[in-house]
Amino acid sequence: MLEKLRLFLVVLEEGSLRGAADRLRISQSAITRQMQSLELDLGGRVLERTSTGVRPTNGGHALAERAKTLLADYDSTMAEVRRLVRGESERLRIGYIASAAQEYLGPALAVLRRAYPRLKVKMLDQTPGEIIIALRQGKIDLALTLHGIDLLSRDFYARKLATVRSLVALPVSHRFATERQVSLSH
Repeated sequence: MLEKLRLFLVVLEEGSLRGAADRLRISQSAITRQMQSLELDLGGRVLERTSTGVRPTNGGHALAERAKTLLADYDSTMAEVRRLVRGESERLRIGYIASAAQEYLGPALAVLRRAYPRLKVKMLDQTPGEIIIALRQGKIDLALTLHGIDLLSRDFYARKLATVRSLVALPVSHRFATERQVSLSH
C-alpha cells in the first residue's frame, strides 16, 4: 500500500500517468494498474482522468494530504530504526563516577560533540554499583568507572583506559602505615 501511495503522489506531481511513468522509468500500464488497485482498495476514485492528464478528486486531495504525512512519518521511523539496529542513536546516556569525569570524560565529550553535534548526551553521576545495574537494565549506554572491570567484562565490552594512582590514609598505628605501597586486595 505504501508504494501505491508514493506512486499516487508522483502521479499528482506530474499531472499525468505518462509523466509519472517517464519520471519513474516504468510503463504507463503498470502505473494505471497500481492506481486502479489503489482505488479498489479505497472503494472509490481518487483520480479524475481528463484529456490533458489527471487531477485529484475531493477524496484524492484528502488522500494526498494524509499520504504525505503518513509517508514522512513512515520514512522517519524507518530511518530511526535503521540507525538503532546499526547501533547508532541520536542520544547517549553515560553513567560515570564523579572522580573520573574531570580528567577523562571532559576531553572525550568535547571531541564527541564536535564530531556529532546533533547527539544528545545525558550524564548520570552514579556509584559503581549503580552503574553496573544501569548497564544491565539498559538505562545507560556507556559507563566510566574506577572499579568493577572484572565484573563488567563478563557481560559487557570493558576497556581499561588508565591506571589511577591513589593515596591511602591510615592511622599511624595501622600495620600498613609503614609500607611504601599498599595493594587494595590486602
